[in-house]
Amino acid sequence: MKLPQTRIEWLVITLLAGVLGVLWIGATRVAAEDVNPNGKTPSADIEHPAPDFSLTTLDGSTASLSDYRGKPVILNFWATWCGPCRVEIPALEAAWQNHQGEAVFLGVDVQEDPLQVADFAQQLGMTYPVLLDETAETAQLYRVRAFPTTVFIDGQGVVIDIYTGPLNEPLLATRVQQLLETSQ
Repeated sequence: MKLPQTRIEWLVITLLAGVLGVLWIGATRVAAEDVNPNGKTPSADIEHPAPDFSLTTLDGSTASLSDYRGKPVILNFWATWCGPCRVEIPALEAAWQNHQGEAVFLGVDVQEDPLQVADFAQQLGMTYPVLLDETAETAQLYRVRAFPTTVFIDGQGVVIDIYTGPLNEPLLATRVQQLLETSQ
């Protein structure tokens, strides 16, 4: 292949590259309403888009909140040393079993050793995804002040409800049903 030899040839190639670049940007651009459906700044506040994050799972892969766009998400922050979390986990597991395919349940362990978390999850029979917030950055992003804290996010990625304290099965079932109804 022969390189351009004159200024005019270089100018034509430069202009062609610029036009192709503009066309590429236009073709791959995502509309703002698709990223942020209600125009509010992402925040851990009700009626705001939930802030995105990426965390490592117990199996070593990475999961991001944006991976689950289009599905309602129940985001539960917990720790192995937390007694109320231990009480709540069977209710979360039962809700996960009842709503697989309809909603995503994510358990976010905050600042603990992954081996300890894996042992704990196995002891309690947790089959829903467990994410490791080893630096507490995601917990800080969601302003978690107590364990457990559960954030309900609709299918468009908007925070619908935040509940601090343990959820029992009837209360969790009601909240999940409300989330599913608002996500339709």
